[in-house]
Amino acid sequence: MLRQPFLRFFNQKNLLSLSCRSVYRSALDSPNKVAVIDSNGRYSYSHLLSASVQLRDKLLSVTDDKEKSAHKRIAFLCNPDASFVVAQWACWLSRAICIPLCKDHPQSLLDYYVDDAKCSHLIVSPEYEKLLRPLADKFKIPLIIITNKDIELSKTKQNIQVSNEKQFDIFSTNSDDALILYTSGTTGKPKGVVHTIATLRAQMDAMLSAWRLTKNDTILNVLPLHHVHGMINCVMSPLYAGGTVVMMNKFDVEQTWDHLLNDRNPAINVFSAVPTIYIKLIEHIKNSSIKDVKKLCSNHIRLFLSGSSALPESVFQKWFELTGFEIVEQFGSSETGRVLSNKLEGKKLAGKKNIS
Repeated sequence: MLRQPFLRFFNQKNLLSLSCRSVYRSALDSPNKVAVIDSNGRYSYSHLLSASVQLRDKLLSVTDDKEKSAHKRIAFLCNPDASFVVAQWACWLSRAICIPLCKDHPQSLLDYYVDDAKCSHLIVSPEYEKLLRPLADKFKIPLIIITNKDIELSKTKQNIQVSNEKQFDIFSTNSDDALILYTSGTTGKPKGVVHTIATLRAQMDAMLSAWRLTKNDTILNVLPLHHVHGMINCVMSPLYAGGTVVMMNKFDVEQTWDHLLNDRNPAINVFSAVPTIYIKLIEHIKNSSIKDVKKLCSNHIRLFLSGSSALPESVFQKWFELTGFEIVEQFGSSETGRVLSNKLEGKKLAGKKNIS
C-alpha cells in the first residue's frame, strides 16, 4: 500500500501502478483530462472532483453531527450524466454509502429502498424532485438538489491541493462499505447488496486486466446506472483506469450508431450493452443508408462487450458479419459484480464464457 510521504512526490506520468489507481487517483494524475462527456458538455477529472467536494460540503452542512457523517446511507436519483458521477463521488468523499435509484421505478419501490436502507440524506436532479420530496418529508431527512449550474460553477474552483491528495484517493487506502445495489426482486422483495471499497476495487481491477482498459480508452454508456453493468462496468471502471466516458441520457439507436461510427474527439473504442440493444442496432442498419460499417468500426473500435443475459448465437454472428468484431460476453450479478468473461483472444462461443 502506498504511503502518504511517497504520494507527496508522485510523478504525474507513471509512478503509481495501475492496481492502486482510482477515480480519485486519476483526478490527481491527469486533472485536465476529459473524464465525462454528456449532453451538457465536457468535464475534466479536476472539474468533477471540485464539484464533488462542493456537494460533499453541502452534505456535511446538513449533517447534525459531522463526526458521524461516515457510514451514513445516501440515496441519489440523478440523470445518467456528469451529475451521477458527482453525486457518487460526493457520497464517498463523505465516507457515506451510496444507493443509486431509478427514475422508472414506482413511488412505492423508491419508498421501500429509502426505508430499507435507512437513508440519512437524499440527492436529486431537479427534474426528479417531485419523486423524492415526499420521501424526504415522510422520513424527515434532508433533500439536496444538484443542478447543472452547480457543476458548471465548480469550473472556477478546481484548486485541489496536493497536500490533501490522500483525502481524495480513497480507493487506494480504504475498505469501508461504499455501495448498496438492490436486486431485481424476482423471488420476493428486492434485497440490498452491500459492496465495499475493497470489493469494488477488486471488480474494477479484474475488468482492467481482462479487457485491458487503460487511460487511452473511451467508452460509450447507454445503460441505466442502478445496476452493475452500466454503473461499474461502463462508468466506474473506465474512470478508475483514467479513461473517458461518453454518457447518453438514454439509449437511442440512431444516436448510438452516430457515436460509434463518427465520434473522433475522442473516438469511441469500447462499447458494452445488453443483447436487446445489439438486436436493435442490427435492425436499424438494415433499414438505413449507412454504408461501410465494418470499415468505420475498424478505424477506431477495439472492443464490443455484452452482458446481463445470454447473447443469442444469431446476434453474435450477425454482429460479426456487420462490424467484423466478435462480441465479448461477460457475466455478473448484483451480488457478485462481474465474475466471468470471454477472453479477448481466441475463439468465442456465443452464450458461453471462457473464464478470463
